[in-house]
Amino acid sequence: MDVQAPAVVAVVVTTDPGPWFEETLASLAAQDYQELSVLVLATGAEEADVPERVGRILPEAFVRQLEGRPGFAAAANEALGMVEGAAFFLLCHDDCALDPNVVHTLVEESFRSNAGIVSPKFVNWDDPSILLHVGMSCDKTGAVVDRIQDGEVDHGQHDAVRDVFVAPGGCTLVRADLWRELGGYDAGIVAMGEDLDLSWRSQVAGSRLVVAPEARVRHREVVAGGVKPMAVLIDEEGRKHPSSMQALQRRHELRAVLKCYTWFHLLRVLPQAALLAIGEVVVALLARDRARARAVVSAWRWNFAHRGDLRALRRDLKAHRLFPDAEVRRLQLRGSARLSQYLTRLSHQGLDAANAVVSTRTGQTPRHPKERGPALLTGSVGLAFSEDQDFDDLDDLGHRSGRDRFGRRVRTSPLTTGRQRVVAVTVAALVIAIGSRELFFGSLPLIGQLAPLPSWAATWHHLVAGWQPAGVGTTAPATPAFGLAGVLGTALFGAMGTAQHVLLLGCIPLGALGMSMFMRPLVSARARVIAVICYLGLPLPYGALAAGRLDGVIAYAALPFLLTHLARAARISPFDAPAGTGWRASRRGRIALLGLLLAASASFAPALAPVLLGCALAWEAGSLVVGAGRQVGSVFSVALAGTAVALVLCAPWAVGTALAGHHAVDLFGLPMSPAAAPTWGEVLRFAVGPAARSPIVWLLIAAAALPLLLGTGVRLAWAARLWLMALLSWGGAFAASHGLMGSFTPSETVVLAPAALAVAAAIGLGISAFENDLAGQAFGWRQVASGVAIVAVAVGLVPTLAAAVSGRWNMPSSGVEQPLAFLNRPQTTGVSRVLWLGDPRALPVGGWAVQPGLAYSLTGAELPDASSMWTPAGPGPAASVDTAVRLATSGGTVHLGQLLSAAGVRYIVVVGGLSPSGGGLPPSVAAPAPA
Repeated sequence: MDVQAPAVVAVVVTTDPGPWFEETLASLAAQDYQELSVLVLATGAEEADVPERVGRILPEAFVRQLEGRPGFAAAANEALGMVEGAAFFLLCHDDCALDPNVVHTLVEESFRSNAGIVSPKFVNWDDPSILLHVGMSCDKTGAVVDRIQDGEVDHGQHDAVRDVFVAPGGCTLVRADLWRELGGYDAGIVAMGEDLDLSWRSQVAGSRLVVAPEARVRHREVVAGGVKPMAVLIDEEGRKHPSSMQALQRRHELRAVLKCYTWFHLLRVLPQAALLAIGEVVVALLARDRARARAVVSAWRWNFAHRGDLRALRRDLKAHRLFPDAEVRRLQLRGSARLSQYLTRLSHQGLDAANAVVSTRTGQTPRHPKERGPALLTGSVGLAFSEDQDFDDLDDLGHRSGRDRFGRRVRTSPLTTGRQRVVAVTVAALVIAIGSRELFFGSLPLIGQLAPLPSWAATWHHLVAGWQPAGVGTTAPATPAFGLAGVLGTALFGAMGTAQHVLLLGCIPLGALGMSMFMRPLVSARARVIAVICYLGLPLPYGALAAGRLDGVIAYAALPFLLTHLARAARISPFDAPAGTGWRASRRGRIALLGLLLAASASFAPALAPVLLGCALAWEAGSLVVGAGRQVGSVFSVALAGTAVALVLCAPWAVGTALAGHHAVDLFGLPMSPAAAPTWGEVLRFAVGPAARSPIVWLLIAAAALPLLLGTGVRLAWAARLWLMALLSWGGAFAASHGLMGSFTPSETVVLAPAALAVAAAIGLGISAFENDLAGQAFGWRQVASGVAIVAVAVGLVPTLAAAVSGRWNMPSSGVEQPLAFLNRPQTTGVSRVLWLGDPRALPVGGWAVQPGLAYSLTGAELPDASSMWTPAGPGPAASVDTAVRLATSGGTVHLGQLLSAAGVRYIVVVGGLSPSGGGLPPSVAAPAPA
């Protein structure tokens, strides 16, 4: 049976077309869609010979000359009264060349996706390998953002059909009934913004909007590219007002916001938009960008002047509203797109400036050492040091004289140093807040170890119950982490979702606090602030956070406290200062406190126990290297004693783990595939997650070598200890991830925590060495090395600043909860379980190893929570599943379902990677499932 294709009318609006117009017409004539008609609406000068030019290429096309220059939107709306019986309108500019399959591809996708608007893939007119648009999005204030990078090459990376918020203008397929219902474009929008307005209104009316990348359109963008001048606006009194693209875009974006939100959401969004506009105007005026400031102000003034029109348009849209604002906003960007772009530009400008500083030699003539000690302009820090200055903490105002920890008489000015420290800490806190802004209140994706905590009552139940649901059920004792999570939930009145956010996001500032505590006896207050900022600026915590590694984030927060109490208990100089009276001042009391902290942190990150012992060994070896062995004493024995205390405090869990036999070491981490393990370079620069993977981080590591060059005495001894600790940490992380330590494979995010602390602390020691060990010396290579190190620190922090722009540290927006949402539906059958298979880093639950890179776990037939994340070391009765999986992977059976039936397995989930949206990441982060 012959089925006639739906009729499509291509509406081409042209204004004084250039020589490219014939190519646009030829592309429409070459379409392989038979039911296509072409309507050309000509505006502008009548002597442009548009009918004659159209007739030469499309003799069957209809041409209508319109009076004046009404603009694209108003001109296209004329088709509503001229066309009847069409199923679709294809709204085109006169500078687009369509591939022959565009019309039929867009129509097919409209039916397949039930979409009211379908947008093609736009590529550069002269170079079709360069992408222009593949759908667009916008934030809640109407700021339109492209989904691709400027100049991005088309390798098929965006060739999946997907929902978008904005269909870019130029070539848009619109269902005819939808276009008539909406009344076409907003005729009040002369240019720039009609696509945002139509897309927004269509979704308010309940229509879906998708992009079909198989339909490719070359777009010349003659107006945006400056080939044709911007239209001249004419007001009601006939006065002409030329306007820039920027001014038009801003006024029409604000018009869409004022028109498309309901009153409830408008009262929430409009104050935010106003604050952002005020901030943008202030920044633009400071930067002498008067055009931008004028565009922002005129946008608000123009829309206020047209408030009567906006009221009428809001009434019209209300009559067609089917979707609430919450549903419409599902495809909008979170936060402020313009603020994110501005911060990105700042980070790029900071990088360029730092590179310029590095490439420029200093021409400063040093003063005589008797006149003044070494002075250095530190770039990002902007401080000058002199030999008569000390930077200890001062709690009083004015000047205070005294002695520093090295016995020198000093006189300090806290009014200067205190203000600089406050500014530095405030900036660091602001960067962390901006980088985590989308994680504070939203739900976390189900990736890695980010399974939601069970209810408050269930958390306590798991701690004290004699039976755990892991696998097919086991009597192994539960980790004390349940108790700590229960305490946190109790403090938050049972709000376990908030407790998870506090536990996860609070570790970063907690790690900074611990780093400050660790550095306090070692360096001055100023050097300590720099060390803390460097600790915050390393990629490790953000990579672990974005990859869902709770154990890595816990280790980042806990290790500075553990090493501080280890140094105090071992009485290593300068941590051997008297600490008052009481049990905590005694050696036993300090060891007990160390064990308590280790027990609490190792409950979440068990690998911290062997890591602490490794740090103690590195400290002893570093002291021997520089001849300071007497200062260390028996630090390893103290670490052993603290570990013993932790084992006693976690006795049931520790005994249960020991009874697991050869599975006991699996508690520290499961082996990953060597093929997907991080490289040496990734390990050394802490690139263990999606965030801040730039090689620029190497500069921070290079700057950490400064105390080895400049330090003497206590500073040199500590630099040696820290560097040996870092080397052992890096080597251990590489060996563990590549299976070089046998079945002992602790999590690399935990093993790398000592290296991160060592790098940041060594940078602080380098600053302290410059302050003290270079005093009175003539200007030479040491001062130059110090200056280069400071610049390296400033540049090395840029990747973390750039990663903060995303608002979620590049964490995937969704995990397995999206494709497996059906698991939360009520089950009608009896007991059933889910078998999870995949890389241990990608599984959203705890599990047991089958082979390197492949682990398994069993949960109930619903999405898992944290009760399945902290599994016992041994699988217990679930070991039969291990045998079945091994047989299946080796080709030893074709009856896997029969073998799994005894365990009640109903679903088998093979987790292909960290996240369904985690494409483009290297294997060391994406954690793909084995072949």
